[in-house]
Amino acid sequence: MKNLSLLFVLGLVLLNSCKKEEFGTVPYTDIHTQTVGSYSAEIWVFGYVPDNDFIYQWGISFSTNPEPAADPINRNNITTYTKSVEFTVTLEELMPLTTYYVQPYCSREGKRFYSNDIISFTTDSAHYVGETGPAGGIIYHLDANGNALEMATTEFNGNWDCTEQIYGALKDLGSGEENTDLILATCPSATSAPAVCKAFDQGGFTNWHLPAYQDLKKINVALVQTGIWTPQNHWYLSSSEGDVVTNETETYYFSYNYTE
Repeated sequence: MKNLSLLFVLGLVLLNSCKKEEFGTVPYTDIHTQTVGSYSAEIWVFGYVPDNDFIYQWGISFSTNPEPAADPINRNNITTYTKSVEFTVTLEELMPLTTYYVQPYCSREGKRFYSNDIISFTTDSAHYVGETGPAGGIIYHLDANGNALEMATTEFNGNWDCTEQIYGALKDLGSGEENTDLILATCPSATSAPAVCKAFDQGGFTNWHLPAYQDLKKINVALVQTGIWTPQNHWYLSSSEGDVVTNETETYYFSYNYTE
């Protein structure tokens, strides 16, 4: 009986030692989405290992499966920390209008320990060039993340109504809003083309602006030449500075893909 008792006590010591070494406690975590788009999402995670000072590899699993830990493909290993960690990870190449589930984990020596926290999010709908956008205009450009630029089909006649030189009014795609503000800061006319565009309100959006030169070129290629949209005129005014010596604005002729 003494030998048997000794073996039994020894057995408990070994079991307790193994259990501590394997780290059987899931990490404490806090997780939420910061931004969600059509093709990407930004996830914030805080993690904490409560019972030891070992170094762990932290990451997340994400999947369309409500149990993302079961998906061996979609895992993002972040970096190595000690007991606590805080990180933000951007998930890319997601599918629009799809629900994803995200679960944090930490790992050590080939073992992965998942948090009990699982969050879900649904990506936005995808847009396409030529579609009516959220603001009621026509989408003429999409970036790699599915963010859209759209053009209102309401047309006005006008000019900058400005005799001052406007330095810094760029031609770059998407620079029209900054250009418009720059023109109005120098020439605050209430009836100029930049002012009319700035005051335009459609679809609940009030950040309309006079397009930059490259925006007009993109509209011509994407909408006019494809027959999606037919302009009422040929020459269209941009918010881009042309020749600063002669104080000319950049205009664009849709019919012949011509600028002046």
